[in-house]
Amino acid sequence: MSQCEYPAGSSFAQNDWSILASFWHPVALSEEVTDSKPFATQLLDVKLVLYRLDGLTAALDRCPHRGTRLSMGRIANGSLVCPYHGLEFNGLGICTRIPGDSRAKRISGRFSIPTFAVEERYGLVWVCLSGAPACPLPDWSPIEREGNQRASMQAVWHTSAPRHVENFNDLAHLSIAHADTFGCAANPIVADYVVESRPHGLYFDAPVPMIDGSSFAHSGYQNVRSEYEVTFPYATRLTLHYSRGVEHICDAASPISAEQTRVFILKSRDHDQHEPVAEWLRFQEAVNEEDRAMVESQTPVNLPLERSAEWQLASDRFSVIYRRYWRSLGLGAAL
Repeated sequence: MSQCEYPAGSSFAQNDWSILASFWHPVALSEEVTDSKPFATQLLDVKLVLYRLDGLTAALDRCPHRGTRLSMGRIANGSLVCPYHGLEFNGLGICTRIPGDSRAKRISGRFSIPTFAVEERYGLVWVCLSGAPACPLPDWSPIEREGNQRASMQAVWHTSAPRHVENFNDLAHLSIAHADTFGCAANPIVADYVVESRPHGLYFDAPVPMIDGSSFAHSGYQNVRSEYEVTFPYATRLTLHYSRGVEHICDAASPISAEQTRVFILKSRDHDQHEPVAEWLRFQEAVNEEDRAMVESQTPVNLPLERSAEWQLASDRFSVIYRRYWRSLGLGAAL
């Protein structure tokens, strides 16, 4: 297993990149990575290939022979096969065959591809490029409770990952930006809430006036207890306590680059299971689009960490503490 090198031409400052590379980030839905073909993805400007042989492998998407993207290749002969010259690699990234070189009795280790720490949990593939994670994976075990209905989705946003995280954890915009879906425009006041620092993240709990339920079963506005649990760097589990049951929305922002983010959302509920999952997801997509329009319009794209860069309101307690955490790690003025 390798420690990834800072990529040439990265959109991140080197110090910021090194800090972010020390965390777990989701890079794919588990169902996207099959044992029949390799899967291409990108994290922190690093092109990765995911593939399944005896297990799951995350590797640099570059053949060491001529730099071809291995994700363009295939799975054959129990190996990942380069599409250009047919070099074969095992699950450890070791080159086991070079078909065009009959003289090769022992293949040099220089032909190995770097592989990185990878875990599979909650239906997501997670990668840590440094090999030494600064935080554990989030605890999203409640979404896996027996009897819960589950669904997943993803999208690419043209913004930075922390901008997305602040939006997902922002209470003041719910009655305004989401008035057409679930927000209560007549009650924009944000209740007082306390942000609790935890070993690997933040937690807060607040009553939020919103539609009590789903888009296809309006039951009026209620103060819905909303629990937000953030695991650094960019993962949030939102638990909504409706009158009919509990819904979990797990959101993880994965930085493709400094200004482009892949957003993964996992949903789980113990109620309204007679309603079509497709409708449930369509409602979430409508909410996401309301958010995306706002967040992609923000300037600067990167999250300002200087205290004077943006004005803060009383309702911004989460953002104030979240930005303070990043400053404490020594990140630059903009994340």
